Amino acid sequence: MSQIEMVGLKHSSIDDLLKWEMNIREPKVGSKALMGKLYEACRLNNGNTMDPTFGRITYGQQLIHKERGVPKAYQTGTLGGYASSIFKFMDADFTVIVLSSGVPYNGYLGMQSAY
Repeated sequence: MSQIEMVGLKHSSIDDLLKWEMNIREPKVGSKALMGKLYEACRLNNGNTMDPTFGRITYGQQLIHKERGVPKAYQTGTLGGYASSIFKFMDADFTVIVLSSGVPYNGYLGMQSAY
């Protein structure tokens, strides 16, 4: 496998993440019910939800909480010096996708665009 092929397996482009977001909104792969499951809180065997200080964890590996009183769902990831963040402000039907290199966390950029 070439280096270029290997990079394609490890990183997402803005186009990839936009397709992902659009499919969640209007599913072409999967169903509305499945996409809705992505926002449901993970439940432990005892029925409790997973609620660390930074948000409620969902089955879609998102964190949901309020930022300055505004509900949002977000995901972040880093790999090989690249970082990505997706912030979804469901009440406003507004999504911000941030990609960067050399920055371990780029979420503040997405949050700044929302205010």
